[in-house]
Amino acid sequence: MRTGYDLPLHVVEAIRRETGGRDVLWYGRPNANAVFRHALLLWLLGVPFLLFSLVWLGSILGLLNPKAEWYGSWNKIGGLIFGLPFLAVGCFGVAAPFWSRWQAAHTGFAITAAGLTVVVAPPGGTTMATLIPFTEILAVDCVEQAHGYGTLKLHIGWERDSDGDLTRKDESLSGNLDMLQCDHESFTIKSVAVS
Repeated sequence: MRTGYDLPLHVVEAIRRETGGRDVLWYGRPNANAVFRHALLLWLLGVPFLLFSLVWLGSILGLLNPKAEWYGSWNKIGGLIFGLPFLAVGCFGVAAPFWSRWQAAHTGFAITAAGLTVVVAPPGGTTMATLIPFTEILAVDCVEQAHGYGTLKLHIGWERDSDGDLTRKDESLSGNLDMLQCDHESFTIKSVAVS
């Protein structure tokens, strides 16, 4: 987690706009490189899907072997329908680390007296903001991961799932926070929530 001076100017302006001029006690952002490394698992999953779908679709369309005959247009249509979901999963998996890194680079967190504000502000795009009031935060946990990074989990209540079971409702600041900084944020959130 980086502190406010590392935030891009458009993210700082979006935080000021979304907090409504309230005093910001702390602000920071996720580590975009750590988010990228974490999302590389999706990339590893996406590559085989993408390669399979490209070979499959290439053979259906006759790009790999122009002399091969597919018996009728229905077989071609069926083959295309079968291959397109694999292409979609492959493209998503290959693009996921890059998308995650881009989104993390334009995300900012701010702690004010009203609560925790999460802002995603792409340059020239629509700003998305979420305010989690301190009255809704029941517990704060720092979950440690590899290399000293972690996730700040906010327990904000209970909800029923589709089976009717009672499940814990959490909001995660999953920017792979530096754990020392994560402990500092959780202490700030707990102390402001109590007062």
